[in-house]
Amino acid sequence: MSKPIDDRERLAQIRDRQLQARDPRSADRKVHRTVAKRRGRRQERVTIAEMLTDVPAKWRGLFLGVLAGAVVWVALPLLFEGSWPGLVGLASLPALAVIGFVIGQAYQMRDELVDLTRRK
Repeated sequence: MSKPIDDRERLAQIRDRQLQARDPRSADRKVHRTVAKRRGRRQERVTIAEMLTDVPAKWRGLFLGVLAGAVVWVALPLLFEGSWPGLVGLASLPALAVIGFVIGQAYQMRDELVDLTRRK
């Protein structure tokens, strides 16, 4: 009689191990643990650089592109005379914003791919 009980316990243990191995949230818990450890070492004050690292790269790229476009928009009329520098500067604002967004998205995808390859 003890043999079927032992088999049932063994099968239950195997089943539990298989379920734990297939748990999709285990990777999320591992990431949360890593972030919590990193945050635990943090000082009391939060710096601007730390806040910027929390923002996704594509939005940082968009912001930097808009900032660069604004600089071009202001600088071109100061350097050249006429009406075209203002229009070219204004057109550079959305163009550089899109370029910054695309570059930021590329960096974010690269980081995600690196994380995925390191997990396995």
